[in-house]
Amino acid sequence: MNLLLLNLALSDLCLLSINSLYLMPKLFERPILKFSLIYCYFHIFMTGVCGLVSILTYMAICVERYIVIVCPLHASNWCTRSRILLVINSIWAFAIMYRLPYFDLIGTEKHEYGCFLEFLPFHWVSEFVFIHLSVFIISATLYYKTCKVLWSMEVLDYTRLNERKIRQRRKVMKVLIFCFVLYFLCSFGSISLFIICELYGIDILRYAIRLFAMQSAINPFIYTLIGKQFRQNCTKFFSHIFNNK
Repeated sequence: MNLLLLNLALSDLCLLSINSLYLMPKLFERPILKFSLIYCYFHIFMTGVCGLVSILTYMAICVERYIVIVCPLHASNWCTRSRILLVINSIWAFAIMYRLPYFDLIGTEKHEYGCFLEFLPFHWVSEFVFIHLSVFIISATLYYKTCKVLWSMEVLDYTRLNERKIRQRRKVMKVLIFCFVLYFLCSFGSISLFIICELYGIDILRYAIRLFAMQSAINPFIYTLIGKQFRQNCTKFFSHIFNNK
């Protein structure tokens, strides 16, 4: 699972970096950076790729947890390092291939503070149904089955000696489910704003982009602050600083 979390962190970092450059002129209301039309295409392409990678990585993490907890006898064969790397490479390859048509379907319009992108409403509706909604249903189903097994009495009776390990897995599962729900709330919200913007011509595109990128900014804090080792090391670090003053 660590490789999948690393891949999720990488896609979040790319998404934040690209959107920060894109939103900077709009936040300061002056052309701090001059963007060409080529960057407009690059921005939406990479944003779409990283966003899709994050969604599919969430589902891959869900599948991995399902195999480890529900099908532990197959975990050693199915969840090997080489297979996980193959899954990660496949996710990036699929995301890039899926977003390549953006260069033909997207229109760009240059403005003083940057560039704006023009989509057709059917694009957001189709992406919502075929990508976000399908991944959400699959992941929610697998998480439900995984939690049902993890919190069942049969598992506790069968693995009485590993009760500490079960509790640790429960904590990890709670964090993953929280991140999963938060991500899709932001994702569904941003797509809804995109659709409203295109259908009714309301100028809320910047809010949709910020909502889309917000989850990538929140994820690192969730992973680190909930981790016991991080909290302990962070406490030692600040204690050492204040004690030396």
